[in-house]
Amino acid sequence: MHESGQLTQIVEAVVTLEAPTPVPFATAFRRFREPGYRRFVGLWLLSLLVVVPSGLLTTLRGWTGIPVHIGGAEVYLTVYLPLLFCVPMVLWFGYWWGAVPAYLSTFVLALLSGMPLERTLLFALANPIGLAALILAFRALPMRTDLRSIPAALYFVMVAFIASIVGSAGSFVWAYTEEVGLNQLYPVWQGWWLGGFVQAVVLCMPLLIAAGPTVERWKRGLGVHTVGNGSWNRGTVMLGASTVIASIVAFVVVVRRFSFAALEKVLEGRPEAVGLRVDLENVMQGLSLPQWTLMTLLVVTLFFGFRIGFSWSTQYKALAAELEATNQKLKLTAITDPLTGAYNRGHLLEVLPREVSASLRHGLPLACLMLDLDHFKHINDRFGHLAGDDVLVSVAELIAGRLREEDVLARFGGEEFVVLMPQAEVAGARVLAEDIRRMIAELEFSFGSEDVRVTVSIGIAELADVEEPDAGRGLLALADTALYRAKRHGRDRLEVAGSERPEAVSA
Repeated sequence: MHESGQLTQIVEAVVTLEAPTPVPFATAFRRFREPGYRRFVGLWLLSLLVVVPSGLLTTLRGWTGIPVHIGGAEVYLTVYLPLLFCVPMVLWFGYWWGAVPAYLSTFVLALLSGMPLERTLLFALANPIGLAALILAFRALPMRTDLRSIPAALYFVMVAFIASIVGSAGSFVWAYTEEVGLNQLYPVWQGWWLGGFVQAVVLCMPLLIAAGPTVERWKRGLGVHTVGNGSWNRGTVMLGASTVIASIVAFVVVVRRFSFAALEKVLEGRPEAVGLRVDLENVMQGLSLPQWTLMTLLVVTLFFGFRIGFSWSTQYKALAAELEATNQKLKLTAITDPLTGAYNRGHLLEVLPREVSASLRHGLPLACLMLDLDHFKHINDRFGHLAGDDVLVSVAELIAGRLREEDVLARFGGEEFVVLMPQAEVAGARVLAEDIRRMIAELEFSFGSEDVRVTVSIGIAELADVEEPDAGRGLLALADTALYRAKRHGRDRLEVAGSERPEAVSA
């Protein structure tokens, strides 16, 4: 059992078995009148008042393409606050909860900066496409999005890098709109993807690790409906991946057309630049070859990456399911009596304090039956232990068949059983006990040429009558005292703790 548990922990460290689950976007608005959804959507809408305007700080504070010197080299970083909110939103709640504010923040920023509307609509798609790459990677290979394992954290770092590169395609739209050269485009492009990557790793990852479990408990407390464990089927992920790939290709095509259009604009009306036009077009066409080569490599990498991810995910899930089933069997074996199938004494003593605590805390009754087969040793001595085993199995099945789902049946000793009855008073327990006593007395066993009947003595106790500090131990002691009083009064009967009068006469 120890080795199996270790393997399960290894698998759970990789596979999202308890990871945050998405909240359906359309369902939340459709069920807005329900208190949980109203509060969830309301808080999200309020968050937009912070997330959307926060993007303006990038322009106002000059946080675009900030030069940073590292080891003698100069790199560029862009600080874009909306991503600090949108990345966790996507992983905690689902794609649209983060993609919508990401789009709106970029749209508002671009529009207020003077970008034409048609280009603003295209430009604002950049970060949502990057977020789509992020969430698709976590759906293709369902890593734990709380990142509380080394594999999940490393996977997030890798995926954040890819998502940042994908999202940085928007810098080309900006470059065309501003009509800037490569010397101005490069800091913006590198700042976009490197800044997004650094923000994701340095700020978003610690937030996901620290606050993930709290957010999940908050969702459960609201009662909002979540979908599975956040995994999507193969068709959904491949469709999404194809959409992301198509979007990246479309960005490259649009940027390429923008570049040629810009070239035409620069050379328009300059006949003396005909030779230069040919040279520039040859250079741009030459640049197109590695560009399309890289694009093909990216498409192939993403496509097969998703397929490999699904393959790994399927294997991990199958292993996790197998280990979980094995652990459940081992756990069941550890707490049940192998002969009768009832719980064993150890499990009873583990459950008893919890049931006692719950009853005392909520002021509810708790009854206990202690049953002992009469003259059972005589059956073992006369007909053998296998015959005695048959009797025990039949009696346990009969008792179990009369119990409620919340009742607990345990084999306490050789031929002794205990039944815990939560939320049951003595009156109800006495009715059940008499029913069991009568049915056991009617059982008939055939051993060789002899027909044998068995009887049972039963002691009943209620938690309200316990005076000992250890209420669980006291409850069992009271039931045991009542049982032995039933034995002394002639067996095949039941008695209630605290009463000196037999509750049933011999059958």
